Amino acid sequence: MTRSNCRLMTTLAIAASATLGESLAFAQYGLGVREDDGASNAARNVTPPRVEEITVTEHLNAQLPMDVELRDERGRLVRLRDYFTTGKPVIINLAYYRCPMLCNLVSNAMVNGLRQVAWNPGDQYEVLTVSIDPRETSQDAANRRARIADQFGRATGANGWHFTVGDEAQVRRLATALGFGYRFEPRQNQYSHPAVIFVATPSGKVARYLYGISFPANDLRLGLIEASEGRSISTVDRVLMFCFHFDPQDRRYVLVARQVMKLGGGVTAALLGGGLLALWLRELRRDRDRAGSAGAIYRRDGRDGLDTHEQERRG
Repeated sequence: MTRSNCRLMTTLAIAASATLGESLAFAQYGLGVREDDGASNAARNVTPPRVEEITVTEHLNAQLPMDVELRDERGRLVRLRDYFTTGKPVIINLAYYRCPMLCNLVSNAMVNGLRQVAWNPGDQYEVLTVSIDPRETSQDAANRRARIADQFGRATGANGWHFTVGDEAQVRRLATALGFGYRFEPRQNQYSHPAVIFVATPSGKVARYLYGISFPANDLRLGLIEASEGRSISTVDRVLMFCFHFDPQDRRYVLVARQVMKLGGGVTAALLGGGLLALWLRELRRDRDRAGSAGAIYRRDGRDGLDTHEQERRG
């Protein structure tokens, strides 16, 4: 390879690395442009956000501010507590409806994951999406609700999936309680934020954080089971919670081999004990049958002997 070719290849590699770096920054922080802006202008104007502001600080078991005021997709004034009145766990998603990329990825991942869970929003759990953009309106929330209902594709539609907007101060209170860091990027005219959803207990306490742009059905179901505070948990669900636990490093629920071994040992002991008990009962029945047969023979022989002796005496 000539020196000029080496220089050309090096230049192309650097350019490709820079492009990839920008793409990853967009994917991680949700940067981009609104649909009416040019993509080429976005690539030139993007500046990395202050990462320390765009982070998640976990506040497990923290009580959420239930008096936070919002407006729903119908324009009605509601409070956070209104979504915690059914005794069901609540999945909370902080996003904004005009987000060009990351919010859509998170929303699509939620729909895809929840579609694989047999439960329905509104029946076994609730979902609450809150816009972090105070410029958005209830109409924006209604439009997103219609889209999600169509995407979810079940007869129940988006029942139990609520979409709200709110003032900056009110939404910030909720975000701070959840440990959700975000900031507005004036040059891009949009928000930088992490990709995460939250699972809250029926009493409004933070139970679990689920990260990324993919939410496996197993993680969603286990998160909801864990957050249910023991309400309406079946025996199968209890077994699942015994065998799985949330790994903070992998940020997902993992199967615990030790727990599985304990469960397997318990099941084996129960089966062995049941088998031994069945054998013992069968032998006990056999002994009773044998004793009964011997007594019947003795009584019959004794009666025959008496009859013969009486006949001889009388003869």
